[in-house]
Amino acid sequence: MRWQANRNSGHSRDITERRRIERELKNSELQLNEAQRIAHVGSWEFEAATQELRWSGELWRIFGLEAREFGLPFEEFLSFVHPDDHEIVKSIEQKYRQGLTEFCYDYRINRPMEQFAYYAPVGGLFVMGLGS
Repeated sequence: MRWQANRNSGHSRDITERRRIERELKNSELQLNEAQRIAHVGSWEFEAATQELRWSGELWRIFGLEAREFGLPFEEFLSFVHPDDHEIVKSIEQKYRQGLTEFCYDYRINRPMEQFAYYAPVGGLFVMGLGS
């Protein structure tokens, strides 16, 4: 016995608004990337649960590294920081625990083929997705 489909069913929906929002988001991302490139300013996120950093394209260029799709483990990041400045960089988490949410400090980074260069991050801590 052979079965033969005699009816198809499905649904469709208008995704025009979703596509418009996706285009606007992509345009905003392109503008941000261009502004960071022009100003030679990068941005980053730190995922405390995985101890991983995600960098913007410009921050990869500032550090003189090839951009990656995946994040950068914190310990690998520290390998690019001058050893005398490790404690300064690690202090961000301590400041967060003390209730401080903004920071500004200088530290030295080791770029390939160069001596140490100074880097001055300014930023704030944002807590998102607190879970167990």
